[in-house]
Amino acid sequence: MSYKAFLKDTGLADTRIWNINWAIEQLHVAVSQLDLINLAILNEHCPELVAAANRYGKLEQGLATFEGTQPKFANETITLQGYISTDETDEKVLTG
Repeated sequence: MSYKAFLKDTGLADTRIWNINWAIEQLHVAVSQLDLINLAILNEHCPELVAAANRYGKLEQGLATFEGTQPKFANETITLQGYISTDETDEKVLTG
């Protein structure tokens, strides 16, 4: 099922489906381009955006989904290539 078909099945007016599908497609494109650090930040502060992009990805064949890809910042050390976060200060330090 495509996202447009999902919207149609909800009973949404046909005249609104194109615009909503376009908007969610653009959201998915934007979220797909985030690295894990920025994806985590977006998920922490706007989880509804990540959830909406994830739903679109699940319904459209061959697109990325975002479940299980959001590292947490609270009280843990995250080390990603070029990035270090410390427990005490949660400072973000870009390396080399």
